[in-house]
Amino acid sequence: RPEPERPTPPPTEPAPAAPPPASPTSVRLPEGVPPRVATLVAAGDRHFEEAMRHLKNSDPTLNPDGWADENRKALELFLKANNEGYYPAQEMFANGAVPQPLLDRVRETTMLSSLCRKRSVSARR
Repeated sequence: RPEPERPTPPPTEPAPAAPPPASPTSVRLPEGVPPRVATLVAAGDRHFEEAMRHLKNSDPTLNPDGWADENRKALELFLKANNEGYYPAQEMFANGAVPQPLLDRVRETTMLSSLCRKRSVSARR
């Protein structure tokens, strides 16, 4: 006995594109963090934002002559953001939970540092 024919579902519209993720530096730290933590995070944020400007200029298709220098500057600034800002701020929470916005900053900066390293190594091949 043949199965009854199922109606074809109506075509669906594609899902709207998700907005680009917010920069981790746009998320505020929770109230009550020690002032020294806020100062360190602010310094890290300045380095991160400057690094992002250089990272955007390091696209080899848009900047074929200067992308390597821009990539190197971005890597230096991402490392500076972590080493001089975010890591020392994290260490101040040795006895407690590190706020999620700070963890997000460290994760994003570390991932972007890896991207810069990978890009510089692949260019040497």
